[in-house]
Amino acid sequence: PNYAVKKIEETVQKIATAFGIQNAPMLVQTIFDGESIFVLEFSVRTGGGVKFLHIKRITGFDVIDAVVELTLKNNPTYNEEQKQEIYLIGFP
Repeated sequence: PNYAVKKIEETVQKIATAFGIQNAPMLVQTIFDGESIFVLEFSVRTGGGVKFLHIKRITGFDVIDAVVELTLKNNPTYNEEQKQEIYLIGFP
């Protein structure tokens, strides 16, 4: 899993750098085949549906609060105490 996370972070950073995206929510949908990352879609927005709830449960990071803070020109906070050691994998 650490290799996958590193590859995803590198790929997302390359996208953000290429498009000059700073301090903004970014939705990136990928496929990881165990070795390579394939980007299916990316956009500068928060995920739809209840994804923000899953993200908060898994990471402790509240995406909606962060977007509001960024809009108000504040730095978002991260509450690691709410983090849970679980993973969410979606299958078609």
